[in-house]
Amino acid sequence: MTGRKMPPPAVALYDIRRTYSTFLGPNIAPAPQGTEAQIVVDFRRIAAAAGNSTAIGNPTIEDIIGGVALDRPTVQVAAICRRVEHGSALILAILARPKIKAALKDYDGSYPPPPLSLSPTDLVEIRKVWELGVETVVLQTVVQADGDVVTRIGRLPDGRQVDPQLHGFHEAMVGVSVSNWQFLVQSVGQLIRALGGFFFSDRRG
Repeated sequence: MTGRKMPPPAVALYDIRRTYSTFLGPNIAPAPQGTEAQIVVDFRRIAAAAGNSTAIGNPTIEDIIGGVALDRPTVQVAAICRRVEHGSALILAILARPKIKAALKDYDGSYPPPPLSLSPTDLVEIRKVWELGVETVVLQTVVQADGDVVTRIGRLPDGRQVDPQLHGFHEAMVGVSVSNWQFLVQSVGQLIRALGGFFFSDRRG
């Protein structure tokens, strides 16, 4: 288990491409550099391969998927392939913008990365895709802004139930996250009230 800050967006996109390509195996060989940015071509191939491997009734999923994927049950591989296909589609929508595509035209994933004109929504989507990668998700808790909390619990790859200690650790981490979120909301609220009081008192004076 590791935790680290996401690298600059351009580097993160190349990290995602590398993770997806490794998961899908040797079928995703890099294409020759053409008129489009290499990363655009690669994500199109990744999306196509992931979509093909999740086709209903496809008997060759074990042949299509190689490397790390073969160490997991087929049902989990198919679920992750759907995630890879969806994540690639999100990234391709961002890469389709002329300014982004031009900035990455000759970039190879090294430092220093080119700056990208991304919206806050773009950054959230890239970070989510980068964080999840191709990991098997066993415990997931989603906390909505309106206070709703949804927890999903799956099975481990070998069919066992989630260990109680792991479940407890997950609950503790969710508790820490919610506490930090509440502190942030309270701090913003106090700041807004303080600013409001300052401006209104200034006008009255």
